[in-house]
Amino acid sequence: MIARATASATLLLGILVIGVSAWPAPTTGGTKEAVNAPAGGVDKPTSNDAQARNADVLERKARVNFGALTAAELRLVRNAPYRSLVWSGASSDPADPSNDPSKGANWEAARTIREELICWLLVDAEASRLVHPSGIGIAGARIVRTIDLSYAASELPLTIVRSFVPAGLDLSNARIGPLVVRDSWTGAIIADQALVRGDLALRYGRYGPVSLFRAQINGDLDFRGAQLAGEEPLLAVETK
Repeated sequence: MIARATASATLLLGILVIGVSAWPAPTTGGTKEAVNAPAGGVDKPTSNDAQARNADVLERKARVNFGALTAAELRLVRNAPYRSLVWSGASSDPADPSNDPSKGANWEAARTIREELICWLLVDAEASRLVHPSGIGIAGARIVRTIDLSYAASELPLTIVRSFVPAGLDLSNARIGPLVVRDSWTGAIIADQALVRGDLALRYGRYGPVSLFRAQINGDLDFRGAQLAGEEPLLAVETK
């Protein structure tokens, strides 16, 4: 393994391993509250009238922009105004075998969330103002295409738990809020020259190569329990 780092951000390192071993035990905590979110319906978390109206507005706008929504996409959109971590599968138990992201390629289509929808919720001026300040929380989802936030600006946190993101994330030159990816399976994560206003945490999962060239992390850079793959799994040159 080759890892080059000249980072001045607080760097929390756990296990950096090339390849795949037994999946780590699920963890708890994070920036979002868990909700029981079976794929067959839409939860109705405790709300006020404004949040319920925002959910209705977001759903209408999402259907106009993206057409038919998968079950997981509908759950994400309708829960975005709430402080909720939205589970896309039949179980909200992180230890349930159905939530093992190493098997994510075989998950049913209902668990798929388009990356365009995630970016729209975070970046679009009209949509993002309807999202709860705790940001977007996704769990047990399959996100097939690259989550492309390159050159984007968003203050909202993004939390991804026990999800399958094979094409990874592109945060190059982005200006974003905190990013927490936990117990997930992703491709490459590129955050060259990005500004992260808060923590950047990749914990207890398997992640493709991570590049943080000249990135600025205003919080902790946390890789505890992570498995990083690739010939050069971590590049953090001139990271602040």
